[in-house]
Amino acid sequence: MHNSSMKLMQNMLHTYYKQTGIVVDVGSLDVNGTYRQLFNGWLYHGVDLAMGKNVDLVMKDEYSIPLPSGADLVISGQTLEHCRNPFKLVVEMARLLRPKGYLFLIAPFRWTKHRYPIDCWRFLPDGMKCLIEDAGLKFIDSKISKSSNTEDDCWAVGQK
Repeated sequence: MHNSSMKLMQNMLHTYYKQTGIVVDVGSLDVNGTYRQLFNGWLYHGVDLAMGKNVDLVMKDEYSIPLPSGADLVISGQTLEHCRNPFKLVVEMARLLRPKGYLFLIAPFRWTKHRYPIDCWRFLPDGMKCLIEDAGLKFIDSKISKSSNTEDDCWAVGQK
């Protein structure tokens, strides 16, 4: 995870959700950083496809998260571009949310190829809106944020 992604997640948290609660981090494996430090006082569940650093629960498959619904917040940063079907994964993320719960997404808009193990997608605000609305959530906002001179992220917020 890069520093700009950490700042984006922190900004979304301070702008859209100022309480503590239950957070599920989808794609939480610590490859080069984690959002966990932003969630002191929260019940944090890190989930990913394989056990490793910062992973509390292993997904049953790439679209099945072994948790019941009831999360206040589901987050996913630098994960959707590695997913074969991001629409299907976002539907599963939406299932985890309690009514009025929030979904925070961050994924590359412009970024170098980085297979881990695959690298399939880049995202625009309209694409994020489609992902959120197709999952049955209310679209709140999405923008592109500059990460460096050659790399940019797209972020989005939805609510159940």
